[in-house]
Amino acid sequence: MDPLILTRSLKLIEQVYDESMYGDDDLYRIKDIVHSVDSKQWTSKQWLVDTLSTLNIDPDPGVFVAGGWYGLMGFLLRQHYTKTRIDSADMDKKAKIFGKELFSGHNIDFITTDVTRSNYVYNKYGLVVSTSCEHIDREDLCEFISKKNPNAAIALQSNDYFELPSHINCSHTLEEFVSYVKPHLHQGQILFQGSLNLGDFNRFMVIGK
Repeated sequence: MDPLILTRSLKLIEQVYDESMYGDDDLYRIKDIVHSVDSKQWTSKQWLVDTLSTLNIDPDPGVFVAGGWYGLMGFLLRQHYTKTRIDSADMDKKAKIFGKELFSGHNIDFITTDVTRSNYVYNKYGLVVSTSCEHIDREDLCEFISKKNPNAAIALQSNDYFELPSHINCSHTLEEFVSYVKPHLHQGQILFQGSLNLGDFNRFMVIGK
């Protein structure tokens, strides 16, 4: 982990704890913050960035991260796409607040919206990313994929970790993940598909157009 991000994470945890003493009953956020920057999150998202770098994808006029949580995906993408606009969207209002604190100075714009319910125009981006497909209803996710810019690339990650109640759309295998994603790609192109063993679960990734 980046030492500065670690320091900011600890300060943010302290802030959440302090606020809980004055009626803001948000202590679960402490665990949330820790999980958002843990080694598995970091490894999974860095895998995505490293893979994108081998595919020579042009993200202009920008990158849209759906379900960006507190911003780690946007931060790691910024290391590769140094000049491209990067927007990180999440339906959780605190994601914007925490993201700005954790990743201040990295030129990431945080947006509060539910991409499966709002009319936010994300088809203006050259690259769309979501590493939280397991949290999105499958029908909603397929509609989300189909509404991107037809020429844009899309990078998606899911997993086979069914144990969490919030994981409503896991896949048993990489092949299952690919099978329902591919029909909704405008050009039907799979540029990359792969699986990453993270110990207690596997992370699946599909990049296509």
